Amino acid sequence: MRLRHGLLLLLTVLAACQRSPAASDAGGASPAPPGAAGAEDHPPAAPPARLPAPSPATSPVSDPVSDPGAPPAPGPAAPTTATPTPVTGILREAVALEPGGGTVTLAHDTESVVDPSAGFRVDLAAPCADARLALIDRSDALVAATGTQEVGATTRLTLNPAAPLVPARRYTLRIDGAVTRELHDSAGKAFLPGSFPLLVAGEPPKPQPKPKPATKRRRSRR
Repeated sequence: MRLRHGLLLLLTVLAACQRSPAASDAGGASPAPPGAAGAEDHPPAAPPARLPAPSPATSPVSDPVSDPGAPPAPGPAAPTTATPTPVTGILREAVALEPGGGTVTLAHDTESVVDPSAGFRVDLAAPCADARLALIDRSDALVAATGTQEVGATTRLTLNPAAPLVPARRYTLRIDGAVTRELHDSAGKAFLPGSFPLLVAGEPPKPQPKPKPATKRRRSRR
């Protein structure tokens, strides 16, 4: 009796073991969702890409090329150059030195009458190492002369013609720069050239008589 009961128990266990793998195979497989068939042939569409939102700390800048209504971008600033100052801004005195020790004040807009043997002196209120004096005749040619230059806290220029000036002849005393047209002070400030019209005192020299042409002598016939 015990043997029969043990055989029945063994058969029951074996039957249970045979049903367990089938049940697990049948119950473990999950049904495929609708539309899963052919998923490899038709992959799902990718979602649209999103542009990054602009940072609140920066404001959009309009591009003149892409935005026709945008104002043109400002170009580089043009270099500014200082306008030269008239030399009268630093002129202290301009005089003609007469032979007897007297002086004649020279003016820019008025013709000054000077002695034929006069020299000239110009004082500036600033140090101008490149300033010079020149005497110009009526044909705009330089008159031979010697001069001096004294530069300190101020500037003093002198000019002495190499020969007496022609009476009743007009000249121009000019102050300008020895390197460029303008003269400059020690700070680099530029000053325009200045001029003083002159008229030499005295009567104009009499014209020299023209030499008579030489006459040919006739040879006498023998």
